[in-house]
Amino acid sequence: MNYLKTSRVVDSVKLLIDKINSPIGTILIVSDGEKLCALDFADCVQRMGKLLQKRYSRFYFQQTQNPQGFSSLVQGYLEGDRYSLDNITVVD
Repeated sequence: MNYLKTSRVVDSVKLLIDKINSPIGTILIVSDGEKLCALDFADCVQRMGKLLQKRYSRFYFQQTQNPQGFSSLVQGYLEGDRYSLDNITVVD
């Protein structure tokens, strides 16, 4: 299954996805529209997709710039703000 596929499937959950660059690779940030539900490196997209599928069964990605400000917060952490991640709510 191509987990970066963005086509909508009936009765599936929309997940917002963004990409940011880091010194060690591209990071994928996934939100359910309220909370962070995944963060992984782009070369691990298959693993991330399998884990998301266990939680949501059916989902699709909508490319979104900086969903809920999470991308900026992660970028801030990578730039040295060790407290920026304190403001990210995570799916239980």
